[in-house]
Amino acid sequence: MALMYVSDPQFKKEDLSSKPTDNYITILNQGEYVGMQPRFSKDFSRLCYVSSDSKFLSHSSNYQLKYLNWPVTQESKPVTVLDYVNEYPEDTATYSGLYGYNMTYTPCKFLGDSNRFYLIMSEFKSQNRLYIADLENPGSVRWINFLDKSAEDQRVG
Repeated sequence: MALMYVSDPQFKKEDLSSKPTDNYITILNQGEYVGMQPRFSKDFSRLCYVSSDSKFLSHSSNYQLKYLNWPVTQESKPVTVLDYVNEYPEDTATYSGLYGYNMTYTPCKFLGDSNRFYLIMSEFKSQNRLYIADLENPGSVRWINFLDKSAEDQRVG
């Protein structure tokens, strides 16, 4: 699934032939296997999305969190904020990865009026985890553990 941008949308069929077609549609995540759930920041300076660079090997997939500075240019490249978790995480790990089932993912969005912090959920061992990612510090993420569950009681209640 590609993220596409139409630079000058035409809503009347007769107008299409009068416009040049070069660069009419731009693929924003060129080279990625999937890009989904794009969200703009409140000031439209960033477009954040869930992605994967490689094909899925099973129904449960490990994703990345990326963003593009907006508006895009020919030189624009996605910035990886949260990368794959390559090893199976410990039960107490503050970040266990972003997982989805069968190319789906839970809703995610910018935190309130922030253009910097992004809320994203992921399941780990039958537990929904809510993370806050700092877009200005790739790799910086915090697990919001509302119930303060330890490894022993994370499946209870």
